[in-house]
Amino acid sequence: MADLNPEVLNALVRVMNGELDIETLTDEELLSLAAATRPDVARSTLHRALVELNNRGKRFAQIADDLGVHEATAARWAKPPSEDRRRRRGSE
Repeated sequence: MADLNPEVLNALVRVMNGELDIETLTDEELLSLAAATRPDVARSTLHRALVELNNRGKRFAQIADDLGVHEATAARWAKPPSEDRRRRRGSE
């Protein structure tokens, strides 16, 4: 899996903000972005970021305002990611 180094994170933010055209990226850069945004990785990173913001004293209402979502959504996103039960059912 690609490392979430500052260069990859910077490119990811620039792509998501529309500052960088995804069509100009190399295959290696595209694979790094794809690895960084895999649902399991992205969900875990979102959880960690929101928990850290909350630990620093920011309330979920403030975080929600900053993200443009409902307070309950921000609080839910801050919960640890749960196991994907669909995969477990399929392998049993």
